[in-house]
Amino acid sequence: MRATGNAGSPARRLCYNGGQEGKQAMAIQNITHIDITPRVLGGRPRIAERRISVADIALLHLHSGWSVDKIGEQLNLTPGQIYAALSYYFDHREAIDQSIQDEEAFVEEFRQRHPSPLDEALAQAGKRPNHA
Repeated sequence: MRATGNAGSPARRLCYNGGQEGKQAMAIQNITHIDITPRVLGGRPRIAERRISVADIALLHLHSGWSVDKIGEQLNLTPGQIYAALSYYFDHREAIDQSIQDEEAFVEEFRQRHPSPLDEALAQAGKRPNHA
């Protein structure tokens, strides 16, 4: 989840220099590109402040073969946002892959229960196979 400091600004942490004289401590800003919000996208991980899920980015890149540049151009995302989504995906791959499978199963079950009249007409005419 997104970490925030005072007034909603991104959280900052200070790295300790180990008490070594002459060495300065560095301020490091946590950059958070991934948000999980219960009422946005059903609580699925997504690009912060966008309605683009981590699973969407993973599917475009890994399964559809889109490059990071193409994803960035098409969805108006920075490389940092895209790589953060891919990193999150690989850290949570099993859960996200299960979520994708669950959604695909839901869609297939919905199609079986509620067939499209257009799909049925096209299938009968031999123009397009039914989804079954």
